[in-house]
Amino acid sequence: LFVIVFFFQAEDGIRDFCLSRGLGDVYKRQILEDDRRRHLGRLKFFDETKNYGFIVVDEDNSDMFVHYDDLQKAGITKELLRTAKQGNMIKLTFGCMNYIGKYNRSRKAVDIQLIECIQQSTTNSQEETSSLYKFLQ
Repeated sequence: LFVIVFFFQAEDGIRDFCLSRGLGDVYKRQILEDDRRRHLGRLKFFDETKNYGFIVVDEDNSDMFVHYDDLQKAGITKELLRTAKQGNMIKLTFGCMNYIGKYNRSRKAVDIQLIECIQQSTTNSQEETSSLYKFLQ
């Protein structure tokens, strides 16, 4: 586990340590850019057993990787994430970290903040939306 602490940036000693233990792929990962702009999006998918998911970015409808650790830092529980499977929309604001992952260049949502969780329900063939949570700055 302590190798993960050095996940993104490693110096020569750490590189040698990783390579000597067959962990070369861990050493190769590195941050390319930490974008400080804020983005808006909604949770598209979350795998509870693998602890990751994807957010659809409102600006361009692209998918961005998100890990549960970053969601948890924002106070988002797995219980709330489960509501997305029931049709609720979880809206978020977040930063973007560009990095070289295991296979190629990737983007990850960081510094996440929950904006709101919108409950979707149908009543008499009309869609009714009510806000469960609303955290506006």
